[in-house]
Amino acid sequence: PNICPRCNKTVYFAEKVSSLGKNWHRPCLRCERCNKTLAPGSHAEHDGQPYCHKPCYAVLFGPKGIGRTDGHQRGNT
Repeated sequence: PNICPRCNKTVYFAEKVSSLGKNWHRPCLRCERCNKTLAPGSHAEHDGQPYCHKPCYAVLFGPKGIGRTDGHQRGNT
């Protein structure tokens, strides 16, 4: 049987959306960070979990930027 990875309940054909190689209930395919409902194929993935591209995936897993620090400037003094 098809089991939804979010709620662990059976997914029937009429309510199924496929994404990340799994079958989900449409309302269960949500961003892991902000809970926004996602459309199949229009989201990012990390460790098998769905994330909206912006801002969630970019904030959590995107590049931090070159020369960026934790807010403190480093200088030669």
